[in-house]
Amino acid sequence: MAYGWSSLAILASISDKNDAKLISIDMPYPKMNNEEFVGIVVMDFLRDNWELIREPDRNGIKKALRKFGGVIDLCHYDSDKSYYGRMYAYPILWNALKKGGVFISDDIEDNMAFKEFVEIRNLNFAVTKSENKYIGIVYKK
Repeated sequence: MAYGWSSLAILASISDKNDAKLISIDMPYPKMNNEEFVGIVVMDFLRDNWELIREPDRNGIKKALRKFGGVIDLCHYDSDKSYYGRMYAYPILWNALKKGGVFISDDIEDNMAFKEFVEIRNLNFAVTKSENKYIGIVYKK
């Protein structure tokens, strides 16, 4: 429910790096009345290195990338799970990812977008499984 567990993990890992920053793009679930829970697990002392953009991906991704000058080190995609949402976002994020960067996508079992994305680009990838959930990981050479 968008509590921010992934953001918490990333922020904890960069907390000792002064120049590191995480920008998350997230929205509450429609008609679930959960606005106050978005990012709730991120502790106050970690929030200095974090910005939360509460917009849909189509606007939020562009806004986040502008804040990084169009170049990112890490992409953890856990947003629009639809095939079309992923096929829109993946190329934009991949192109912004610098050489040596890591691209991670959660819940790739939902559809074939990750598979098609890596096949089209002939990318080496890894998949990890936890219970019945799969995560795709690509290192950008």
